Amino acid sequence: MKTYEAIAALEALNKITASVPLKFAYAAARSKRKLGEFMQAYEVSRQALLKLHGAKKEDGELDIDASGNVKLIDGPAFAKGMTELHEQDVADLKLLHQVALADFPADIDVGVMEALLPMVLEPKPPAENK
Repeated sequence: MKTYEAIAALEALNKITASVPLKFAYAAARSKRKLGEFMQAYEVSRQALLKLHGAKKEDGELDIDASGNVKLIDGPAFAKGMTELHEQDVADLKLLHQVALADFPADIDVGVMEALLPMVLEPKPPAENK
C-alpha cells in the first residue's frame, strides 16, 4: 500500500456514516485506528518538508499567508518531496483489517469502495480435484 492509498482509505472510512453491518464496522474501526497512527507519522514527515522548503519569518517560524498556507522558498522541491512521500510503500499497512465483500454496506459510493479495496477479503480459490 502506498502512502496516497492509505490517505484515501482513511478519508473514505471517515465518509461512511450510515448504519453498516457489524463485521464491516469492526473492520473499519480496526483499519481507522491503524490509519490514524500512520497519519501521525505522515504529518511529521510533511511538516519536515514544510520546514525544509518553507520561508521563515525573522523569529524562525514558518511564514504563513492569509489563507493559512506556508510560503515556499522552492515550490518544485517541496512538490517533489511530497510526491516521493506519497509514493512510499507503507509496509505496516500492507494488510488493513479485511472483511468479506458481502459484509460491506450495500449502498457504498463507488469512490469510497475504490479507496477501500485493500479491506476486501478475497475468497480463497477452490482446491483443484486431481
